[in-house]
Amino acid sequence: MLNKNEKIVMQIIYDKMSDSQKAVIITEDEIWSKLPKMAKIDLDDLREILQQLAIDEYFELIHTEKKGNPVMVITLKKKGIAFERSLVQQKRKLGQKIVITVICAVITALISLFIKNLGG
Repeated sequence: MLNKNEKIVMQIIYDKMSDSQKAVIITEDEIWSKLPKMAKIDLDDLREILQQLAIDEYFELIHTEKKGNPVMVITLKKKGIAFERSLVQQKRKLGQKIVITVICAVITALISLFIKNLGG
């Protein structure tokens, strides 16, 4: 499972790709510029996150040059393609947990009121 910063970086890469593409040419600066301020990721952290995502087989990462500027070619692998679906599943599970918590709280409150009325 990805941590918060890895999810942010993966989402930026995923958003950069069009529907028909499974690969993108991107620079570290492009990713860096799209990072939210709350992420608190420096350039070294970004490089490490990219390497970890590549090691975890979310994508293949190739460093190269385009017109003399360093770029990265990122090609999604199976896990990377399934990234969006896994986010939806995580949100669904979180929603279910919230609903169950609310139901349990309501039941607890009702039982508490019932016990007070019996005793008093």
